[in-house]
Amino acid sequence: MGRPQVALPQRRLATPLYAIKTVRDEQLMSEIENRKTAIIIYFYADTDDTCKLVADEIDTVNDVLGDEVTILKVDREHPDNAQLTSDMEIGAGPTVVLIPSMEGVEGVRVEGLVNAQYLMEQLSEMACTPQEGAVEPQDAPQ
Repeated sequence: MGRPQVALPQRRLATPLYAIKTVRDEQLMSEIENRKTAIIIYFYADTDDTCKLVADEIDTVNDVLGDEVTILKVDREHPDNAQLTSDMEIGAGPTVVLIPSMEGVEGVRVEGLVNAQYLMEQLSEMACTPQEGAVEPQDAPQ
């Protein structure tokens, strides 16, 4: 007789509450112009193992922050993104760009390995520190 079959529980795939969007050149510019939250832009390549490690960290940020941040992925090797990656000087390896939700706050660019904690700390700092000389909504001329 063979071994008895053991019924394994069905595994559910975790679906993030807020989806990470894969975008191309024109879509990216539209997302930036119309942003209501801070944006994380993740430039990646499917063939790069380091990018796969960073993707896990990006997923963690998505799980923790949800709708507090918009996460956009850009395939740096896709032909439609050639001009964009050239203009933004995206090289080999993963590149993450953090764009604040408000004007007057400087963004952050990270190349190579980065962890979720660092990204979330940078997003938190950007939310609280407008640059000197920036016009805040309450100071804007009427």
